[in-house]
Amino acid sequence: MHSYHQLTETQLKWLQEQQLWVDRELELLEPSPTEAQKANPRWATEAAMDNINWEVYVVFQGKLESLAYDFKIPRAAVPNVKACWDARRCRVGKGMPINFSSSNGFF
Repeated sequence: MHSYHQLTETQLKWLQEQQLWVDRELELLEPSPTEAQKANPRWATEAAMDNINWEVYVVFQGKLESLAYDFKIPRAAVPNVKACWDARRCRVGKGMPINFSSSNGFF
């Protein structure tokens, strides 16, 4: 089923700002391997960081969706933080994160 929701200028501007915010935050959460080594050579294990970042992803997505609801923006128009996270990981050569959804049944 298709939804043809006409976004207002304010809604569109908000969505664009949120996409930029997600991208900036993911750059901090998923630095390239060389950036991570420069920042802290004793960084947590990759699996531990995936777990932390998964929790952050859930919070980010929930925040975006609740704010979008307040702006009367359809959920389908909200940036998909998991897709952005996966794309960031691929760009920095890390591959896909651990799939937590199959183990806990919540997502």
